[in-house]
Parts: sequence; C-alpha cells; structure tokens
Amino acid sequence: MIINKAYVSTIQNGVDLSKFESDLKDHIFKPCEKSSAFSSGWVPVIRNSDCYLLQSHGCGLFRFCIETRKVDSSVLSEELAVKISNIELQEGRTVGRKEKREIREDLETSLLPSMHSKKAYIYCFVDTISSLLVLGTTNASQIEKIIFYLVETFGDSLGIRPLAPQASPSKILTDWILNNEAPASLEILNQCDVAESSEDKASVSFKNIEPFSSEVTTFLNQGFQVKSVAVSWADRLSIKLSDDLMFRNITYGDSLKETAFHDSEGGEMADLDAMFAITSLTLREFLSSYFKWFDIATPQYDQEA
Repeated sequence: MIINKAYVSTIQNGVDLSKFESDLKDHIFKPCEKSSAFSSGWVPVIRNSDCYLLQSHGCGLFRFCIETRKVDSSVLSEELAVKISNIELQEGRTVGRKEKREIREDLETSLLPSMHSKKAYIYCFVDTISSLLVLGTTNASQIEKIIFYLVETFGDSLGIRPLAPQASPSKILTDWILNNEAPASLEILNQCDVAESSEDKASVSFKNIEPFSSEVTTFLNQGFQVKSVAVSWADRLSIKLSDDLMFRNITYGDSLKETAFHDSEGGEMADLDAMFAITSLTLREFLSSYFKWFDIATPQYDQEA
C-alpha cells in the first residue's frame, strides 16, 4: 500500500481539489543542478504521467520529490588529508583549524558536481472531508521540507496546523497497558517502548513480550511511561502508535489488500487508484477514532470510535 508511515496535521481552511492540481503544476520538481546540493518539488503520482493529483472520495493524492547531492565523507576526508599533507610538506608549516575548515569547504564545493544524487519520493494526501493532511514520512527533515514547499505552493491558504492533543499521549498509552484501558477496537500487540520521565531518560524496548506482563508493568509501576506501542485496529490495520503522534509500521489487513486488487481494472494508474481509495478511506476512519482517543480537536469528525 502507498502509506506505511505517516505524519498527520490538520488543515484549517477548505481545499478546492479542482484547483489544487494546477497549483501543484506551478511548482513542479526540477532536477538538481550539478553544483547544487538540493532540489525539491511536486512530481506526477506515477512516472511518465501528467497526473499530479489523483482524487478519490474527497481525498487528493500527490507526490513530492527530494533530490540531494552530497560529497561522500570518506572521499572528502581522503582529499582533505592529501591537501593538508602537501601544504605542510611544501610550505613547512602546520595547517591550523580555521584554514583546515576553509580547505574542507573548498574541496566540498569542487567535488560536489562529480557526486551522484539521490532521490526520495513521498506520497501525501489531503482529505477535504476530514480536514487532514497526511504525509507519508516520519523523517523530520522531509516533513519540514514538504510543509515548507506546501506553503511555497499555496501560501497559508491551507492553514496547516500540527495535532494538538489535550492530554499527554504518553500517559494515555501508559494507561492503556498499566490499567488495561485500551479502546475496545484495539488489540495491543507484543511490541512497546518505555522510558523514564526524568531527565536521565533511560529507555527499554520490548519485542515479542506480552505488554501486560510483569516484565513491562514493573517498569511502568516504577514511573516509566510508554513511548510507543504496536496495535491492531479492527483487524484492518496494524500500526505503531507513539507519543510524538507519528504513525509507523503501518500494515494493512489481507482483506483490504484483496479489495484493492479486485477493484483495480489493471494498469499502474488503476492499481494506484484502487490502493489510494482503500488507504484514504481506512485511514480516515482510523483517524476519526484516534482523534477521540487522544482528545484532539477537529470540527469534521463525527464518526463513532
């Protein structure tokens, strides 16, 4: 499926999907120049297509590309060592810290054009029914770049805002395990991370251990709190929930995958369309419940948890 990890934010203003694609096309990706370390922009939802926005059930899927070019650290270190050695040998002096830094910067600039670039493609979607923006990444740098570019593209017309729970997510996750207060639609799976709330921040990761077992609850009774826990939701999603409000290790139930397969009419675009329809509707319903569990305000949600 197309979203297996996610950062979610709310959008405060209405979105006109009919205009959304034309705005994306005004800010398309341009390949990174040889002398540049970075380039980004919107790309078609599939390669060799002119479709920048795929719509389904009030949602719009789009894709972001980040291209980076970086000098390999081992190459830079070797070139720097040779350069410094030559200076010290030929001029009979020691290269100081400031000069070494300047030489390193000059080498990095000169070597950059010969380096290969790397591209990362991130699917995102906007849900106009639930007023949500979903980015298919949990990488802080990528999230920052995408949101920056969304503002470049749309100004502040979207009104992107981070999720703002009214209660501590870590306390809620801890109560789910310590006091057996998890919502009825969730099954707690055998993976969780706990950490101290003190400045020392000692942490422990548990895998393949029953979260309600004494191995885990002993730490919780000593003041540790749950930082993340893997759950299964209504036999449709497995997902790792965290106190940073990121969604990791999202896997979809076999029945959802089969539905997407049968709904596709064949071809790459049809396959993507079917997967997006299932993904967006499933995440919309899941997030409706999630917002209630964590007491996150949104005017659009009215489904039952």
